[in-house]
Amino acid sequence: MAGLAAQPGEITNVLHSCPYHPQSRGKNERFHRTLAAEVLAFECLPNLAAVRHAFDRWRAVYNFERPHEGIGQDVPSSRYRPRPRVMTNRLPEVEYDQGEIVRRVPTTKDYISFKDRLWKVPQVFREERGAGSGKGDHEFNGAAMLGHAE
Repeated sequence: MAGLAAQPGEITNVLHSCPYHPQSRGKNERFHRTLAAEVLAFECLPNLAAVRHAFDRWRAVYNFERPHEGIGQDVPSSRYRPRPRVMTNRLPEVEYDQGEIVRRVPTTKDYISFKDRLWKVPQVFREERGAGSGKGDHEFNGAAMLGHAE
């Protein structure tokens, strides 16, 4: 896990790693090994409330007291810097050129219709807009989704 261990309910970075490549997941696996060795190995936690309490205590030690070999025996809190850019939950509206055909991805479907063809769209793009020119190779794009109508 990059940076500080997250609070319950807090959004954290998504780990992008290749399957069957443990080298790319090393930090995540090391974090979980440390969590198991320093928290789970010493206590029998009878319920979820006890687990949360133990993790909260350990998170403070992990981030503010425990030295980490990978960062020169510093603590993670000494390296943490808040992002200067505020992240929003919603992308800004895209402005499309005149003449482009705009489609909004429905909330209940994972496809749109464009040029007499159904285009599968990832669920993350539901309620987003996309556009195509309807000319040439009939490119369709919007909010990072790209495709070519053959």
